[in-house]
Formats: sequence, structure tokens, C-alpha cells
Amino acid sequence: MTDGMMNLQEVLEFLRVSEHDIQSHIRKGNLDAYRIGGVYLRFRQEQVRTLKSRLEAKNKKEQVTVGRLRDFWQFNSFYIVIAVILGGILFFVLS
Repeated sequence: MTDGMMNLQEVLEFLRVSEHDIQSHIRKGNLDAYRIGGVYLRFRQEQVRTLKSRLEAKNKKEQVTVGRLRDFWQFNSFYIVIAVILGGILFFVLS
């Protein structure tokens, strides 16, 4: 990480993502890539750090959502299963 720029390998290690994910972020405009000499890709440190914070925030939101769904199922699974069974019984009795 010199001169405020990072190479591809440094970005991969810093973000802990695959090269395919980096290419996807470049295509989406989330990350600007610079070619130096037409060969090496370089990225701005500031932009990489911003992307990392966004990715961490997104992952945290997903974990919270999954956690809430898991908690909902754990505490209400009995009632959900009973409701499905009673619904099935009512369906067959009334039809």
C-alpha cells in the first residue's frame, strides 16, 4: 500500500473476497480500478476502505435479519406446525 494505492492482491486480502467479486464491484461502479502501464490494476485505499465498511454494514444487516427469522422460528415453530396441521384437517373435513 504505497502512495494511497493498493494492488489487486492487497485488495483481495483486505476485503476477503474473490477476484470475481472485485470485478463485479468494478462493473457496478462501487470501486474504480486504474491500470498502470496497461497491466497492473490499482485501487485507491480510501475507496477500498469505504467499500469494506459498506460490505460489513450489509453483512451485519443480513445477519440480524437471519437471526430474527431463526429466533421467530425457534419460539413459534410449535404454533406454526399446529396451525398447518389444523388447517389441513379443516380443509379435508370441510371439503
